[in-house]
Amino acid sequence: HYLHGVVGEAESLFAYVQLQPIKTSHAPNLRFSGLNREKRYRVTTVEPAGQVGMMLIQPPKWLKDGVEATGAALIEIGLPAPILQPAQALLIEIKAI
Repeated sequence: HYLHGVVGEAESLFAYVQLQPIKTSHAPNLRFSGLNREKRYRVTTVEPAGQVGMMLIQPPKWLKDGVEATGAALIEIGLPAPILQPAQALLIEIKAI
């Protein structure tokens, strides 16, 4: 899987892309580099093309409800990655609060 992003002062957009099935039962956490460690952020998904295909029975809760966390937590710990169907992408919006 791949995580690429464009980081701005108040808003950032990341693309999480899964080209092939993963070989483990849990994907590594998504860690968002480039954020300000001192700020708090609201993380949500953006689905302009509709819902992304998942391989999980229970996707991570933050996908549905969003989550708030510090930049330090998002950089060092990250968020649980969803297991997407092959050739799927998920846009993740991160806004400073």
